[in-house]
Amino acid sequence: MMLLKSLLATLFALVLLALGWRLYLHLHMPALIERYGRPVDFATLQRSNAPHDYLRALAEDAPKAPADAPPLLLPQAPQIVAGTIQTLFGDRILARNGNDFALLDRTPLLGFPDFITLSVRSGPTGSRVLAYSTSVYGHADFGTNRRRIDAWLATLDEAR
Repeated sequence: MMLLKSLLATLFALVLLALGWRLYLHLHMPALIERYGRPVDFATLQRSNAPHDYLRALAEDAPKAPADAPPLLLPQAPQIVAGTIQTLFGDRILARNGNDFALLDRTPLLGFPDFITLSVRSGPTGSRVLAYSTSVYGHADFGTNRRRIDAWLATLDEAR
């Protein structure tokens, strides 16, 4: 009986902690969107040493930030690819500037906010899609940004 009470008290404390975190995020989200809710400038992007971001770009696109992988190459014109991004990810788009998109995604359990930029550029035979995703909280993201960007770009590639 004592063990059951202890487990219930621990569970209750964890639920309260999770609800408190969600409330904290809700109250601070406007400030986070103000700070991170615009597309990044790949030409001036500088990455931190913390493993909480992921970048797919060419060296010429992001000269100050070493990329983790190359951008997605698509045969369609940039305007068509940008329209597809608008259709696929419209509910996550915070801002759009031409073919540059700022998006917000959250981790499933605790709702950690991650900010993403997708940028569609002209490529040699169509378009290339640059992608940058970064976590606001924590030192490491355990590969969340990489998995998200790779999955989103795979979805975009399949939609062509």
